[in-house]
Amino acid sequence: MRTLDAISRGWKLFRANVLGVIILMVILYFGMSLLSSFAAFPLMSPMMLFPMLMAESQGNFNIMLLIFFLVLFPLMSVVIYAVQGILMVFFQSAWAVAYLRIKHTADEPVAMELGPQEPK
Repeated sequence: MRTLDAISRGWKLFRANVLGVIILMVILYFGMSLLSSFAAFPLMSPMMLFPMLMAESQGNFNIMLLIFFLVLFPLMSVVIYAVQGILMVFFQSAWAVAYLRIKHTADEPVAMELGPQEPK
């Protein structure tokens, strides 16, 4: 299928199923933001505690800053990127499944089996 034909077909599918697409979009975005906040909040707690630790330790501030930026910050970044990657895979898969569901009407077969082909 050519690009403009694919865009046209996608636009027709969207217009025919606009309510379902909007509901799915709200559910996916809300669920993804909720799950990512559950994962990100515990990882951000050291950043919230860091100003209190700075106030209590007058002499060891440089050491604590070095530990934070060399150990905790890269660790938090890796975990947050991994969680976001998993959530994006789920998000894109849900859109792909939704597209496959609305692409086919009830009377149109999803997959066709071909019988044995005779040589020509």
